[in-house]
Amino acid sequence: MSGVRLKDGESYTAVVRAVNMRQQVSEAVSASVTVDSTAPVLTGRKALVQWRSDSVRVFYGDVFYPRRDHLTYTISVGSNKGYSDYMHLYTTRHNDVTVNVPGITSEVHVTLTAQAPVGTYETYYGSFTRN
Repeated sequence: MSGVRLKDGESYTAVVRAVNMRQQVSEAVSASVTVDSTAPVLTGRKALVQWRSDSVRVFYGDVFYPRRDHLTYTISVGSNKGYSDYMHLYTTRHNDVTVNVPGITSEVHVTLTAQAPVGTYETYYGSFTRN
């Protein structure tokens, strides 16, 4: 299909039937989609870190707007900014992750990218110190 112009925020339903060489027609199947090309943006809120003896749990559900179930998050956690020595790039749809760290760890650096299905994305960086 070409020349179709879909509008952002609108819902569309596609109905398809198959016809074979003998002109037999299948039952129709359909699927609906809503066009959403909205890029994730930073809310200004920080991720939350819950320290444990040998791990940290990072909550980032309020870091990006809009909060959508279809965002994909890529997260890395390290001992310095840009490092991923505690957690290499990890991709998830959840809004929290638990990372094992050495018990003597007093600071972690989190890099988090939220990506929408259309490829738009935003990146957050945070540094957190154990109290």
